[in-house]
Amino acid sequence: MSENNYGALMMKSAVAAGDDINAIVQPGIYIIPPANSSSPDAAGGVLTVHSGSPIRRTFTSDSIITLTSTRNGNSWTAWKGPLSRTNPGADIKADGAAAIASFLSNLGITQALELKAPLDSPSLSGTPTVPNANQDEIDLRIANTSFVAQAIAELNGGAPTVLNTLKKLATAINNDADFFTTISNALGAKAPLASPSFTGTPSVPNADQNQIDL
Repeated sequence: MSENNYGALMMKSAVAAGDDINAIVQPGIYIIPPANSSSPDAAGGVLTVHSGSPIRRTFTSDSIITLTSTRNGNSWTAWKGPLSRTNPGADIKADGAAAIASFLSNLGITQALELKAPLDSPSLSGTPTVPNANQDEIDLRIANTSFVAQAIAELNGGAPTVLNTLKKLATAINNDADFFTTISNALGAKAPLASPSFTGTPSVPNADQNQIDL
């Protein structure tokens, strides 16, 4: 900053509570008292009008880090500031969705969120793991491969290899969906060993006359 500019930014006389700070265009430093209706902060602060073209001004206070505004013809542009000291989130929210997105990205929050899975229908990659639930716990928890393997082992109960899957069992009973009835009917057509009562024309092998036994 040149010597002339340093001179221009000298402390000016105090601004009254009823003065309109928007009428101040002379470069310098102005103390804005509390209750000034044109002040960005009702508690007062410090207004600095900078020399140059266009004229630029800044405002700071106990609750505002800094606000800036530029002279545009016969008026000032709206105050614009990064963050307030007391409620920075409200300032960012007021600037709209684009400002919020930029703020989150600058903090690395957006990038961190992109590495997280959503709660609704997540699509996981790599080798995700979950706690191994007990076999007697039937609820909405995720079943991992260990849980499934244990459930299958308990299902076949140490059955021999030729009968340790449903497919092998189905093949063994000839894929008969009504196997119980089929077996029951087959057994019903057989005579008991004890005191059988035959019908029709039963026959037995013809024994040798020399064989006297049972």
